[in-house]
Amino acid sequence: MACVTLFCAAEDKPAQPDKAADKPGEWLHLPSDGTPWKHPGTDLRFPQHLGKYTLRIGFQDKQAAAGVALSYVHDEQNMKGDIVLFPCGKDLTKINDILAFVHGEHDKLVNEIQVASRSQGYVAGKQGEVEEKTVHTWQGDLPMTVQTLELGPAPPLSEADHPRISQWLGLLIYQDHFMEISIVRPAATGAEGEKQRNDLVAQLLQCVREPSVVPEMLKLCRTYVDKPLTKEGREAADSLLSFSRASAVFRVIFPGEVLTPALDQISAVSKDTGYDLLRSFIVGSAVVALQNGTADQSLEEGGRLMAQMYNLAKKDDAKISSTLLDELSQAADKQQGAQYLRKKMQKASGGH
Repeated sequence: MACVTLFCAAEDKPAQPDKAADKPGEWLHLPSDGTPWKHPGTDLRFPQHLGKYTLRIGFQDKQAAAGVALSYVHDEQNMKGDIVLFPCGKDLTKINDILAFVHGEHDKLVNEIQVASRSQGYVAGKQGEVEEKTVHTWQGDLPMTVQTLELGPAPPLSEADHPRISQWLGLLIYQDHFMEISIVRPAATGAEGEKQRNDLVAQLLQCVREPSVVPEMLKLCRTYVDKPLTKEGREAADSLLSFSRASAVFRVIFPGEVLTPALDQISAVSKDTGYDLLRSFIVGSAVVALQNGTADQSLEEGGRLMAQMYNLAKKDDAKISSTLLDELSQAADKQQGAQYLRKKMQKASGGH
């Protein structure tokens, strides 16, 4: 299943993934709680938002060999990024030249794009050279081919109805699957459009690197749980938070609108304790998120560890006190911490 669907006019809805309309299959049920969608064949995770792009739709072809297609849309720039994951269909251990294998598939995809574009009123224009790149991960390097294509209106059509298109195409192998990335944008978006495209490419490649980093992040969690009030444990938690802020995929769920007032109250008495309580929630939430848990499971575990740290702090310092954290501790004991936090979050946002 090649990424050959072109961008749509600004007033139209984003186009479906390629061939979804005329091939049997089913639309994917993307997570509604903000957690990333996980590809079952590779365990790669794709978040709901990548910068200004939103994961709008996904399609699973009935034929397993055709794979799964996802579409990210940037409404402001009228840009679309498609990702298709499909099995390589070969025993990669028996292929001597993996890069040549990727090149061969890349050429086939370009041919499919050119055929499909003609059916949509476009013809191939300027075609860049196929470049070879390397995606570095903790588990090894992945070969990748990239190319930029230009598509223009097929005579007698004009650019008024068929604006010139720039299409970026990338192909790499992850585990035993091809991952095809296609980003299309109006050529008129110029340098700003190119920057937005490059940002999406970088974040999608971060999705590819992410799984190799997870074991290291879980080690940081373990270090904190084993040594929570030591310099080593605190640094581990801080590294985890920094990683979350920089990651395209991994997000620590922290209900700041609910917990920040309580932490500020405690920090006024003991700044170190306030930071330790924050770290405990971050680690608890991260442990679940790194293992593909749900948002509520992240809230539950974060609340449980925070309540545990809070109760230890109260024993050491009688001035440490928070009605909210007392209530959270009671809820966590009943495994209702997430439910308690959800209610507080709803109230803070003006809900009932």
